[in-house]
Amino acid sequence: MHEFETLLFSDTEILADGLNIRKERIDDVIIQFSGDLERINNSRETAPSKRLEQWFPSYKKTVTGIPIAERIGVDQMRNSVPLFDAWLKAIENAAGSEAL
Repeated sequence: MHEFETLLFSDTEILADGLNIRKERIDDVIIQFSGDLERINNSRETAPSKRLEQWFPSYKKTVTGIPIAERIGVDQMRNSVPLFDAWLKAIENAAGSEAL
């Protein structure tokens, strides 16, 4: 449902620091979608990865995004992106039932 980059919007301070941009640029996007990070991925031109590439032209998922994600942490991502949390819970439940 979402790009990996959606999860990076879970912590605007860490994301801004990782991209070396002003936090307000990120906050403006989040405000535009009433704080609902899951709605940021609303078109091919404004998808989270496209926004990050506009702000930080050398953005690469593996080189730039993963270190930012590691700093943010899965718990913060789960708290900020309910569908991501639900997806992980489904995986956890499936893994738990297979262990029985």
